[in-house]
Amino acid sequence: MGVSASVFFFLSIICNIHAEITACPPVIPITLDVVAQLGSDILLPCSFTTNQLRQAVKNNSAVIWLKEVEYIVEISMTGQSSFWQSHHIRFQTFQSSAAKGNFSLFLTNLNRNDVGKYYCKLYNGVDCVVGHTVCKLDLDKSLWQNRTFLIGLASGCGGLLLLIIIPFAVYAVSKRRQNQRRNQSTPQPNPYDTSSAKEEYEVYANDIYHWDH
Repeated sequence: MGVSASVFFFLSIICNIHAEITACPPVIPITLDVVAQLGSDILLPCSFTTNQLRQAVKNNSAVIWLKEVEYIVEISMTGQSSFWQSHHIRFQTFQSSAAKGNFSLFLTNLNRNDVGKYYCKLYNGVDCVVGHTVCKLDLDKSLWQNRTFLIGLASGCGGLLLLIIIPFAVYAVSKRRQNQRRNQSTPQPNPYDTSSAKEEYEVYANDIYHWDH
């Protein structure tokens, strides 16, 4: 009798474990990449199939959103939302879409602290997850890359322009100094020197004298 009782007890434990595993099989999460710009409003998508919704039959079944390990909101199967702390300020849910399996989360005014992994889990009861979506939220780096490229391009063009202008400026200054030296070495006519004019008058007077005689 002792052996039979032990065998029966052992088999019952195995059956219970099998029943629990069968009732809540492991779920492979769906991973989504979400990219957005700072200050923008974004949608963190999370939808479950009709089959998954049918598995959430217990009274306390619900969808729970987390950021890493921080709880954000619990959404009932009818779409009623219960937010943790002050997350209701920037997060919004869609109550009318819950019946269709859409439990997406709307986030306003994205900042750097929002970057990270968000988990959307459909619970059948307390411990059994029958649906799981992971949203990897990151900043749009293409915008920063374009800005960096434009800044680099502007810097490069500015440097090239300086390399072109500086030699011309040096040449112009050098040429100006050469002209100044040349002008200083060349004798300038004296405006008060009347000797040349006097000679011209003498020649003119002689011509008139010879013409008269």
